[in-house]
Amino acid sequence: DPPKIDTKEKRALSPAESFELLEKLDVADNRHFALYLILCCGLRRSEVLGLEWRDVGDCIHVRREITKSDSGVRDIPLDDETMKMIEKRKQLVSSCLKSAGDRLRPGDRLCCGLDGRPLTPNALRLWWQRNNMADGLTLHELRHTFLTNLAQAGVHPAVMQKLAGHSSITTTMKIYTHVNNDDMAQAVKTMTVLRQSAPQSAPRAKLKKTGQDN
Repeated sequence: DPPKIDTKEKRALSPAESFELLEKLDVADNRHFALYLILCCGLRRSEVLGLEWRDVGDCIHVRREITKSDSGVRDIPLDDETMKMIEKRKQLVSSCLKSAGDRLRPGDRLCCGLDGRPLTPNALRLWWQRNNMADGLTLHELRHTFLTNLAQAGVHPAVMQKLAGHSSITTTMKIYTHVNNDDMAQAVKTMTVLRQSAPQSAPRAKLKKTGQDN
């Protein structure tokens, strides 16, 4: 089913906290692998669990059958570390299936167990609720973290919209604007600290009178 409209303010991990969580993930666990793809590619839970091995190359192709909307159909480029993680997972699953007299097929799910059984959205949700590894954040807030980190890095909203598969730029702009408002607030605080730390005896600059306000 399409995701429900969620108006709650969402939290996000900082880039440093994201890296710390990624370091804890073990590719041998299909649930950890799903978290990795959500956090590094900004995928929705239903999208990441619907991906098949035929959808992966130098990018991840999110098909119409997975995302349920035209705007969600997209190609997400992969960085070197994510490609290594995916390849490591593929080799592990292939090896386990081969030991059982089977083989990995293009139509098999990425986030299957080592026995080939697919991981379901509900099973991942329940597991995450029991073993939350990110200070109480929801799975959707891990996706939100990906987008927030993009905004903090100054990525253009139109690019963010495409990577996220948002149907409206308005949704993307809410994230972008919120992040930039936070940055501006931090900049003002920095200036306050700078003024307070300045020597009290520092000479004041003299302004020339020109008859106009500058």
